[in-house]
Amino acid sequence: MASVNATIFATSGKGGSATVWTLSGSGGSGNSASDPRDINVGDTVTFIRHANSNFTNKIRQLSIFTDNSDIDLTASTTTEVRTVASGGVTVDLIQGTNHGGQRIDNLYLERQATDTTPSSFDFTNQTGVTRSSVRTSANTVTIAGMDSGASASVSITGGTYSKNSGGYTSASTTAVNGTTFKLRHTSSSSYSTGTTSTLTVGGVAGSFVSTTEAAPSADNTPNAFNIADIVGTVSPGTVATSASATITGMDSGTACSVSGASAQLEVAGSGTYSTTSTINPGQTIRVRLTASTSFSTAASCTLTIGTVTDTISVTSSANTSGGGGTGTSGGSGGYGIQVLDTNGTTTVLSPSTRYMTRLTDPVSISINAGSSLLISCGMTGLTAANSDLVMEHFSTTILVPVTRESNGFRITNNNSSVFNNLVYAVRF
Repeated sequence: MASVNATIFATSGKGGSATVWTLSGSGGSGNSASDPRDINVGDTVTFIRHANSNFTNKIRQLSIFTDNSDIDLTASTTTEVRTVASGGVTVDLIQGTNHGGQRIDNLYLERQATDTTPSSFDFTNQTGVTRSSVRTSANTVTIAGMDSGASASVSITGGTYSKNSGGYTSASTTAVNGTTFKLRHTSSSSYSTGTTSTLTVGGVAGSFVSTTEAAPSADNTPNAFNIADIVGTVSPGTVATSASATITGMDSGTACSVSGASAQLEVAGSGTYSTTSTINPGQTIRVRLTASTSFSTAASCTLTIGTVTDTISVTSSANTSGGGGTGTSGGSGGYGIQVLDTNGTTTVLSPSTRYMTRLTDPVSISINAGSSLLISCGMTGLTAANSDLVMEHFSTTILVPVTRESNGFRITNNNSSVFNNLVYAVRF
């Protein structure tokens, strides 16, 4: 801000001297519109009555001051100070006249455009903040850099502001040099997400950004679990289904898998079995696996959920005990086998019947509902009179018709579920 002294000299009467302006400082002579003296908002101009002036010196046509009323400088009032108002560029033609008003001299002052653009400013950002929390900028911004007395419009997006320590609001306002601001907003409800509030003052913007904390690592390790083994209740070669276990301790869905003994798993009682799946906290899981084809033999599978495992085994049932017997001489033929009753003398099976001249190895079968399976046993010429099919005992009534074909037996499953059994083919 600067001050300019303008001294006027005028004498009275029609023949009095012309007004003479004497300006202090530099920057334009002020003598013509093409060479005005530059002044800025807030500058002061002091009009001075020359000591040799007579009577009243009049100053008229002021327009760029906060007070543009006429000035009369008299012997008792020799100075008058006026302050330059804010506004756009304009030239003020000021007329100074002698006492009679006949002699006039002009003074030209040019007001420069008011600077309403503040210096750049910004707010300190925050990171790792709690989700959905109210965040207030740590620093306070003070507006500066505009012309003295100038004001600028203020607006905000994405939050609220406090002006000069007042309450928080989002309404538009104005600011001058020295106005202070703080910003506030609510952080994002999501992890690792930024929220931005932007304050704009006279076209200059400053932002406050808060970024929420990163998401914690997912816990995919369940609590230890144990599915009971199955012992002695399953026929050799058949499929057994375990009891269910409820899985807990994870944060979210966790991968699960099973291996060994042709095993499969089922999640949440869905009825769908597979070797891999995903299980959520609180859901149940069970497995089904195939028993050994031998009596009293264990088969096992391993169930893995996340990084926790459990081994489930199924032990096949024991063989049924047979009666005792004694040795005896063979039959008279050159083939076949003789079977005696428990008394050791009565013939149950005579060699002459050629019974069991061909017995296949035990074959474990599994037939889907409504399907059939051909058991090929390497024997030709099979008829109802010379062959048969032997299976394990059944705990329920099962409908599985058997038909003989040229080199084997065809078994049809007419039930609504999978048929599993251990099969022997006999020709006699």
